[in-house]
Amino acid sequence: MAEAIPTGGEVNGFAQQDVPARAAPLNALLAFWRQRCTELGRLPARADLAPEQMIGFLPFVTLIDVLEAPRRFKFRLVGTGVVGHTGREVTARFADAELFADRADDVIRYFELCVAHARPAYARGRYRTLPTDREVAFEALLTPLRNRPETGSGADMMLGALVGERLSYGESMGRFEYDEMRLI
Repeated sequence: MAEAIPTGGEVNGFAQQDVPARAAPLNALLAFWRQRCTELGRLPARADLAPEQMIGFLPFVTLIDVLEAPRRFKFRLVGTGVVGHTGREVTARFADAELFADRADDVIRYFELCVAHARPAYARGRYRTLPTDREVAFEALLTPLRNRPETGSGADMMLGALVGERLSYGESMGRFEYDEMRLI
């Protein structure tokens, strides 16, 4: 498994702390990922994940491919709970300007935090809903996966989860910002 990163200090301008997420599905995902790492003695691959072991948080799961040359992030799978919290389906879409417009750099920065360090990354923030302009809080967790051994100690996929208030019919996620981003 990747070398542990000491707690304290900053990575990419954000404090790193070993503090678990507050939302139950994120804690369940983190516990599941840590258990798989311990059992396997390495970062899990997609093939090491059994959906029946993720029942408690499966609706909130995202699988994100890490593509190289150039580096891009593509949503492979997005759970129904994530769609309910964001009001949009993003499966098979890239996490760049096409999807997140002027906030794409922040999303990429968050994704890179997980991939570059091969460690779980936590974020929380808020967004405005469209067209109702309500403020909604969210929490997210990304865990690194390694499907190709040639990637060395890095990650080539992420298993993540997103939780927040379920949106009403016709609402979708509008402008958002991160309040916190850190390695766990």
